[in-house]
Amino acid sequence: SVTSTYAVQDTTAPWTPQLANFLKDSGGNAQSWEVYEHYITDHWQRKRPTPSSTLADRVLFCRAKYEALAFALPSIGPLGTPLWNGILNRQPQLRPYISSNLRQVETLKLISGNSNANINNNKKTRSSSKKLLSSPSNQVLSSKLPNRLVDYFCVVKSSTKLDINHFKLHSKRMTTYEDLVFVPKIDDCYPIANTYDDNTEFPEHLATFVLPEGCKSKTKQLPPNFFSIVLTSADGKRLHGCVLRIYDEHTDTKTLQQSVTESSVTDVPDFLKSTSDPANNDVVFFPKCLVVISHYPFHNLFREVLLRLYRITLIEAPLPIERYITNFVSEIPLPPRGRVRVEFGFSADKVFTVERSPPNKLPMADISFRPLFASLSVGNIITIMGCLMQECKVAIFSSYISILCPVTQALLTLLFPFE
Repeated sequence: SVTSTYAVQDTTAPWTPQLANFLKDSGGNAQSWEVYEHYITDHWQRKRPTPSSTLADRVLFCRAKYEALAFALPSIGPLGTPLWNGILNRQPQLRPYISSNLRQVETLKLISGNSNANINNNKKTRSSSKKLLSSPSNQVLSSKLPNRLVDYFCVVKSSTKLDINHFKLHSKRMTTYEDLVFVPKIDDCYPIANTYDDNTEFPEHLATFVLPEGCKSKTKQLPPNFFSIVLTSADGKRLHGCVLRIYDEHTDTKTLQQSVTESSVTDVPDFLKSTSDPANNDVVFFPKCLVVISHYPFHNLFREVLLRLYRITLIEAPLPIERYITNFVSEIPLPPRGRVRVEFGFSADKVFTVERSPPNKLPMADISFRPLFASLSVGNIITIMGCLMQECKVAIFSSYISILCPVTQALLTLLFPFE
């Protein structure tokens, strides 16, 4: 109940009894919350300002609620698709303003502006909506790249199926289990392949690119290592893949012998022949790759996120690991260029920041230039840049897969403003 009433006057637009009655008849804060916080998540529900909240927390919540309309519409990603479809079924007049991809972030402003124009029939609102639609910086419907931070999160591992072609070529030189090569496979993927309706093509041969030399076992458990890849889809778009390779999959040598036997190959090396001695039944470790696929080159960000997710699997986390992955893939928005900085985290001790440079600034370079200058001399770098400027084809070879992508991406970044 209200115990005290204070008059708040604005010299440019003073309060009137009509305005007070309008607010009262409209339902007050309850109605406002129903509209502006209809789809608020539990994360933001816990961030609702309290009397003890700081000014920064209050400003952040208010701007997210009233400026970005972050809680008035469903979240982006596959989890929000049923909610979006429900909105479009109830309000079919919004369909012309929404592309086939229901996960566009900046289209929220287009929807908001046009809805207000239809409801209030206000000329000023109509005019501002037209300007917003015609603004080059907000034409997200014609954007070439999808407006989401992450496309897929995949797990690539061994299929325990022997690479017969490799075995036939090198069987005579094989002496240990580490010489065996197995065919890799995509063991899991979130969301499921080809789930998007914006013609984003899923790289079906991802396992081959993640493990180009095949899946080889190791007699010792190796530490995790990170590397990145860049794929080109059929429509010319680049897909950036960030891979964390870990060795937590293990099996015994008896299983490997059975796999070779089931492959019906000949000329089996001596170490693969069956033995009844249990002491010779050792354990080998296979690589398992955690892969993040995105249209945007946030290589350093994805590296830190993958490492954090891996650490979560090693401890007793309050939530299952699948929930953290879902939050990262489906609930973290892609910030507009030069406008918003998105911060998120899986725990209180580590906060990740996602930020893109404005269109009138240098392009985003979320990679390290150290591998380039540590691997090549300045003279060789200048020579390569000269070849690239003349549109020559340049092939880069390395014994270390982890430095190939950083070197090539650094060279491409130095070509700016050319591509």
